[in-house]
Amino acid sequence: MAEEYQTAQGKPISRDTLRARLGVSHQLASDLLRTLRTAPEAP
Repeated sequence: MAEEYQTAQGKPISRDTLRARLGVSHQLASDLLRTLRTAPEAP
């Protein structure tokens, strides 16, 4: 979802947008973004 958003919008997904789309708490959205930003990219 985050990658599709970045491709479509030309910018990384925000915590608030991620939270709204997944229906999760602000804390979980923050944790997910932190994980996405630190994970190595797949080949």
